[in-house]
Amino acid sequence: MVLQKDARTLRLLSSRREKEQMLLSLGVDRVETIPFNKEFSRMTAEEYLRDVVKGRLGAKAIVLGYDNRMGFNSGTPDETASIAEAVGLEVIKVPALPGGAISSTKIRNSLMEGDVRGAAAMLGYDYPLHGVVVAGNMLGRKLGYPTANIRLYEPVKQLPRRGVYLVKAETLGGQFYGMCNIGYRPTVAQNESMTVETNIFGFDEEIYGLDLGVSFIDKIRDEVKFASVDDLKAQLSRDKEYCLRKIRQENAAT
Repeated sequence: MVLQKDARTLRLLSSRREKEQMLLSLGVDRVETIPFNKEFSRMTAEEYLRDVVKGRLGAKAIVLGYDNRMGFNSGTPDETASIAEAVGLEVIKVPALPGGAISSTKIRNSLMEGDVRGAAAMLGYDYPLHGVVVAGNMLGRKLGYPTANIRLYEPVKQLPRRGVYLVKAETLGGQFYGMCNIGYRPTVAQNESMTVETNIFGFDEEIYGLDLGVSFIDKIRDEVKFASVDDLKAQLSRDKEYCLRKIRQENAAT
């Protein structure tokens, strides 16, 4: 975003908050995020490793991926490793995975295709969205399927393809299964903005204004425009039954 390279189409897989929480959950003692700006972007690898990593942070070692590059006009990964060693850092190299590289582009493509299982296999966890619950038009409640609509904390986070998904929801300190719709609700509200709304199974608490995390387990179907609200209601019943069946199967397997 700072360098304005493809900034309009950029979509993030994890927010800064999510990255910090994942690192801390792995036993990291401290996470420091260095503000990135155009001046910082012009630092060479030597300046960054010498003045920031070693000088400011007092690092003893640096971990480099097999294709890591850093710094303005960055050189090859081997050149970066040589610079790190020259400023007094131990270099720990991480080799490429046997099955080929896992890239953010591949993960984004899986999400844009609705393949949340494929994305999870590459990420190592079910892809999450986090936001605050906001008021909707209450149509879900009228249909018998009340939904929690979320406004994302990270507006440019990548959304899975429009459709209905089996999800795990986290709120009020608990975890619950549910089904989430991402889309424009064409049957009842065509041309409105994209919504992320989740029907949480066995849950009837008031959570407006509270945090809600949604992790995507499996895709159920694409978003469809039905001929009537009754047809939509009937499909939601089938969607829920499908989800409950998948939950039973997954729990039995574990």
